[in-house]
Amino acid sequence: MKLLGWNCSARTCARATRLAGWLLLLIPVSADDVKPHLVFSHRIGVDWNNPGQWMNFVAMSPDGATVASNGALPDGSAGGIGLWTFPQGKYLRSILGSPQAFSPDWRFLATDTGIFDLKSDRQVFELSPTYGRLARAAFTPDGQYLALAAYNPNRLVTVKTSGGSRVRTFSTRYTAALAILPDGLTLASGHWDN
Repeated sequence: MKLLGWNCSARTCARATRLAGWLLLLIPVSADDVKPHLVFSHRIGVDWNNPGQWMNFVAMSPDGATVASNGALPDGSAGGIGLWTFPQGKYLRSILGSPQAFSPDWRFLATDTGIFDLKSDRQVFELSPTYGRLARAAFTPDGQYLALAAYNPNRLVTVKTSGGSRVRTFSTRYTAALAILPDGLTLASGHWDN
């Protein structure tokens, strides 16, 4: 069940947030009472040196062993995505580009510049020249297809994840949000004015 931004199941809840340049992870604590509660557990990441930067992407791998976030990296740079172990907080590596979405199995990462195969550590294909600037992305539940919301020009595009071949292009409006239903066949999109 979803409850005001908290991800709740039975009597446990979890929520991740960022404070002062750090990714703060709150882990679930089971309780005998009906009310779930959280305990601050880990501080992962590095402090920001540039007040004009912020974190707006965070994801946890399906096995719970890796946290991904954009923001400051140990070398002082920003503008990519950092991968960290969880719960240890050991920095693993970074990938250039603004993160948009992980495939459900975390094999692929869509950024504003391309699709990366995290298993082979290679870029599968480049997005920018072909589709314009990427605003949002969402993978199908099986990870085989990716929906892209691009602008300049404004359009929605579905592509095969394995090589980037275009399946379909539609829409002429700026798309601010994307979601693919669990059936893998239905794409929902949100626009600025509706």
